[in-house]
Amino acid sequence: MITRFGFFLFVIFTYFLVLFFYCEINNTLDVFNYVTFLFITVWSTFKISINKYAYSFNVFYWLFVLLFFAIFPTLQYSTKAFPWGDNPTEATVLKANCIIIFSCMVYETFYFWGTRNREGSNGSLSKLWTVKFSPLNYKIGFIIFLFCSALIVNTLGFSSLFSRANVNEVSSESGASTIQMLLFDKLTRSPILFFTLITINFYFIEKKISWLTLLIVLTISIITNFPLALPRYFLGAFYLGVILNCKRVLKSPLLIPSVLICSLIIVFPLLTLSRYSFATWSYIVDNFSSIISLFWSSGDFDAYSMLCRSISYVDSHSMSYGGQLAGAMFFFVPRAIWPNKPVGTGFMIAESLGWDFKNVSCPFVAECFVNFGYLGILVLIGIVAYVIARYDKFYWQYLNSAKSNNFWIVLYPSLMGLFFFMLRGDLMSSYAYIFGLLTVALMFQFILRLRWVEIVRTKTS
Repeated sequence: MITRFGFFLFVIFTYFLVLFFYCEINNTLDVFNYVTFLFITVWSTFKISINKYAYSFNVFYWLFVLLFFAIFPTLQYSTKAFPWGDNPTEATVLKANCIIIFSCMVYETFYFWGTRNREGSNGSLSKLWTVKFSPLNYKIGFIIFLFCSALIVNTLGFSSLFSRANVNEVSSESGASTIQMLLFDKLTRSPILFFTLITINFYFIEKKISWLTLLIVLTISIITNFPLALPRYFLGAFYLGVILNCKRVLKSPLLIPSVLICSLIIVFPLLTLSRYSFATWSYIVDNFSSIISLFWSSGDFDAYSMLCRSISYVDSHSMSYGGQLAGAMFFFVPRAIWPNKPVGTGFMIAESLGWDFKNVSCPFVAECFVNFGYLGILVLIGIVAYVIARYDKFYWQYLNSAKSNNFWIVLYPSLMGLFFFMLRGDLMSSYAYIFGLLTVALMFQFILRLRWVEIVRTKTS
């Protein structure tokens, strides 16, 4: 059992080891930067250590801050090895740290306000959001589930189900664009995920289906959504959703944070390598130590460096005054209708720097700053903090009740995984994925709630 105090001491001790081996102070700004990095580390570790729930949006927020805005940036700053090169100046790093601290203060204030607000009402658990079981509707959902699974197998091929590198080769050979592949993923994987989640709930909560049905659904779901072949944004959404709907209550409140930290440090590098055909098992075994040690300076941990570049971009080009936010919110509007539709903020910054590679992140706090500066951080992070505070409270308030088979309770773990992705950014991509998942799930919910027998009788009469 991991104790709260033990977790706190372990993280802080590890962080001081990092400082001892890598810290090099050359001027006064270095001192301020390391002090602010240490402050962010202690604050986020403390918030994770005292978390009330075994998992929540709040825990994921502070985990993101700890890893992407404290530990890995300290390593990058100490070794002058920021992702994508072109290291930020000491002054920019100090400004970035002050912005992170300010954003955390805003988040903490609004999250506290959200938890202290009135108790959740039973209106939130209205019949509209109840995932109802009907044998006929479940069979119709199962047919949709099988169709989406068969479509994935037919499009990608069986061998591509187990490797992202093979998926990339198939998409290249077919001439499919990135947008087409993303659309394909949303329209096929989202129904599979939602049907799998409601199957788990019908088995564990309502006891309406057999263990054999559950086993068949889980087997097909895992084969068509194998970890090494999934897009990384969907990996957390799928497996968090499946695991935490199977086992909603965990004994240790620090199990999920500990597993996630280890996964990001060890498992994540291996999943990234799985995209490339040269990354055979022998290559990974022979180069394991170097893969892990160099991963923290790779593009997967570019959130902090992109925050620094966002600050420099605003200093040079001024804010977008909501332009980037509008582009993200209305991502579904075609460019044929909106010719000047903004590109993703990460793409925009990379383009301004003249980079050839533009598929970079842009953390949510940087999105806020690029759009409206400090006011954007105050308003947008405040809104997000308040909403997830209400959602966290709602989930844990009704989780063990007789009405826990609710649409928003079923999707909570999956949305929690996508929230982590949204924090890393950029907003246009992450919002599109969240919007797509919710839209498909809502359509599925609507199909499962239709009274098919009455519809057929009406048409035949």
